[in-house]
Amino acid sequence: MNLLVSDTGPLNYLIQIEAVDLLNDIASEIIIPASVLKELRNDQAPRVVRLWAETPPEWLIVVEDPDVQSDPSSALSKTDLAVITLACQRKSILLMDDRNGREMARSMKVTVIGTVGILLVAAEWELVDFPAAMSRLQSTSIFLSPKIIQEAWTRYEAMKSH
Repeated sequence: MNLLVSDTGPLNYLIQIEAVDLLNDIASEIIIPASVLKELRNDQAPRVVRLWAETPPEWLIVVEDPDVQSDPSSALSKTDLAVITLACQRKSILLMDDRNGREMARSMKVTVIGTVGILLVAAEWELVDFPAAMSRLQSTSIFLSPKIIQEAWTRYEAMKSH
């Protein structure tokens, strides 16, 4: 993977399961808009996430938020719109879990991957123990539909059999 633009959620969960450094192993550049860093530092974020965000690693590139117009009828936040816009402008892969955001990004021809997808890529590259990482992920507050979980295990089993 070359360039990856990340939303708040996947970073939050990857930090919580101690797998955020996988991003640096998988992508050549990881970019976030400043609003994502602000959300990671929010008082409501888990302590481990706030501490990580106070001194982010050198590989994380924080850029100014692009100008976006938020639509009051939209289910997307200004930060969601910023990461989608940034991914579109940079022609990069978007790391996002939010279903509405993923649908919008795909409609703009942006390639999207989620937290579970990153763990699958890392497992394929033998960088992570997928069953252990999934177990840790499911112990967080992340919402994973049964369909996503089933698809992830199906892909993992297919990967292992090759």
